[in-house]
Amino acid sequence: MPTNSTNMPAGPVWVLLAIACGTACGAESSEQSDRPTTVETPPLVPEEATPPSANAADEPRCNQMYDASATPLLTAVFAASDACPEQRSGALPMPSTTITHVTQEEPGRICLNAHVDSGWVVLVLGFDRIHAIFNPDVPPPAIREPLDAAGLGITQLQFTLDTPPASGIQVDLGMVVGPDCAAPTAACLQNGFYVMAADRPGVPISFTEAGTQTLQLSDFKVAPWEDPTLSLDLTRLASVQFELSTGDFDFCVRDFKLLDAAGNQVTMR
Repeated sequence: MPTNSTNMPAGPVWVLLAIACGTACGAESSEQSDRPTTVETPPLVPEEATPPSANAADEPRCNQMYDASATPLLTAVFAASDACPEQRSGALPMPSTTITHVTQEEPGRICLNAHVDSGWVVLVLGFDRIHAIFNPDVPPPAIREPLDAAGLGITQLQFTLDTPPASGIQVDLGMVVGPDCAAPTAACLQNGFYVMAADRPGVPISFTEAGTQTLQLSDFKVAPWEDPTLSLDLTRLASVQFELSTGDFDFCVRDFKLLDAAGNQVTMR
């Protein structure tokens, strides 16, 4: 599976702390019943096809961005999925049973309600200005640099999980690949950096319990399914992604912070 932040996450199928987009489709189940064999059947009425929208702008778009201003150093919040895989693309969702819904009922608390059969969803918290809000009528910001965590003395990230699923949540860091990258493309963004389980080398930790987690940036290592020569460039952080497995989910991330070595929150670039 694709390995950068513009596509589905690598390794196990996972759902990322991003926009609510997706399409729902389902099949009615057939059930046997004890109803009589002789019934009155109403006459068949031809189904009317739903006409396409006259204005494409009326259609739901990928990927809706949510206000990140309540959390220092974040520039974007959105969900990406197999229905809406391209970040900041503004494209129409692809056919999928995956459903995502992001809410922010209070500042700094981001919740993701999702249903995933066989696809994927990630909730993305963006640091770089590549993740500018998509609006065809508004040009992107001129400055779109990634976050220089090393230069700011950032060594840790901290967050609190509410109601995580029993299957767990994996946390994946992404980086901007090169200095000239100014678009959310596979050539510019690279994900696949996790904190590995101490008792299972090469297996990312899955967080299954509610509460606060503090992770050292130096502990994020390239996943075994990625290019082994890759290393996380802490001068070019792009995002943190919260990835989940298939199923139904309703969890929240709150109190997200970037900390220095002494545990103090860094709030300005």
